[in-house]
Amino acid sequence: MLKILFDHMHGWARVSFFLAPLAIMGEALLDLQQPTLMASIVDVGLAKKDMTYVWHTAILMAVIAIAAFALGAICNAFSSYAALKMGQNLRTHLLAISLADRDPQALKPEHSS
Repeated sequence: MLKILFDHMHGWARVSFFLAPLAIMGEALLDLQQPTLMASIVDVGLAKKDMTYVWHTAILMAVIAIAAFALGAICNAFSSYAALKMGQNLRTHLLAISLADRDPQALKPEHSS
């Protein structure tokens, strides 16, 4: 099955096929940092009543959330592009196979006068 996929994926579609999982892994890793940062706010910032630490960590959490959102959008763009290009190439190949035995002149539209 992967051979069929790779035979019909060329250029940027193949690159996108490999970049999409990397982007989603990056998003997952960033999302997994949020509970750790929240715990450090409670354990360090609130325990010592250090509001500067709380604000800095909260801003860092917001930046990480925005970066994770961007990686999710990038993953969707890459995977959609790869899927659409592979489907386009596969349909073109199947059409060529189905029309291989036919007379090309028979496919021309008839002109009525």
